[in-house]
Amino acid sequence: MVGYAVRTLPPQGTHSVPYSIAIVLCLTLFVAAPAASGEVITQGLAPMDNQSLGSARLQAIQEAERRAGESSGMRIMGSDQTGGLSTLQVQGEGRLGETRVVEESAGDGMLQVKTAVNVDPAGSCAAANQRKKLAVVNFTMAHPDQSLDIYEPGRGLAMDLLRALESTRHYLMRNAVTVDVFPDPNLAPALDAYGDPRTIVALGRKIDAQFIVAGSILDLTTADSVYTRGANGVTSLFGFQLEPFKRDIRVGLYLFDSLTGNELMAETYDESVVGDVYFANGTPFNSREFQQSALGEAVKKIIARQTADIAAKVDCLPLMERIVKVEKPYVYINAGASSNMQVGDTLAVYHQLGKPLPGVYYQNERLLGYAEELKTTMTITQVQPSFSIGRLEMESAAVHPMDFVRSW
Repeated sequence: MVGYAVRTLPPQGTHSVPYSIAIVLCLTLFVAAPAASGEVITQGLAPMDNQSLGSARLQAIQEAERRAGESSGMRIMGSDQTGGLSTLQVQGEGRLGETRVVEESAGDGMLQVKTAVNVDPAGSCAAANQRKKLAVVNFTMAHPDQSLDIYEPGRGLAMDLLRALESTRHYLMRNAVTVDVFPDPNLAPALDAYGDPRTIVALGRKIDAQFIVAGSILDLTTADSVYTRGANGVTSLFGFQLEPFKRDIRVGLYLFDSLTGNELMAETYDESVVGDVYFANGTPFNSREFQQSALGEAVKKIIARQTADIAAKVDCLPLMERIVKVEKPYVYINAGASSNMQVGDTLAVYHQLGKPLPGVYYQNERLLGYAEELKTTMTITQVQPSFSIGRLEMESAAVHPMDFVRSW
């Protein structure tokens, strides 16, 4: 899935288009010969029946971006205004260069948008500039008896990962390291026997987080060398034993979308350590003794890889926030300067349908998520530290508190 941050210029000209829930029924895209140095042409179509012009334009360009992004080494970014046309500033997943909207026309109930795209393989997505809200929960222990020498390794690992993510300054972090989301660590990443995601959905709403990061320490096995096994047969007569010399650590990392509760990523990380791997009973995970040990260094390597993998998955996904207040034609959302919102940003407004979709599973207990309907778009007019105010494109749109907005 590719995420986009969108910014519009005010619409030019006059268009009279009725509003309704919209789904793109048909879209075609082609890549032609270069229009200028490094440019290719893309074209997208979206239905205009009973929906606002802004919504149709947003959908057409988004689908065009997705199709254009399939061309290797390309990326969409920037904005332009050509021939009096309103354009969108759209950035993709590090594949496309600057995009110019060169033509827009409507006919037979369809909106057609034609764009010229520059190749820029070195670019990055605009969505990475938006600070999404991430929560880190407790890392469970699959085999608690393997960690008797370490105090609360799961919570300590979760806290270190939270600090590492926070230090990137790319996210707004939520500390939930005291919360367990896996009743049975051996079932992770399943949230229960049926894989029901409602636990994540409820947690995301409670702590105001778009994504939930969870994990499990799957293995902390220690091993003796031939020397220590033989020596302990003698030293145990004098009341002491030599410590294990080798330890394996395996950590599972799971990323969830809090809107639906569905899993976005599941990875495992392995390290094997020789030497300083065993501690006195109850040594704190976050203590200097542990952090400076060989095992502590291995954990740092795992956390660095986890941080990079989370960034690769999250950064280019769209920002998703909630509407907290409606004063038409304006709405208030729970994202502001701290999330890098800017005046002029355009967001799509969605309503989540009430009934979840049941999955085909034992007794239909597993939920797949909720269907959504696009209401309209909104443009940010004022930004405060923790919230923003935006103007609805269609004042008559049925928009309510707890509806959500996305950057596409």
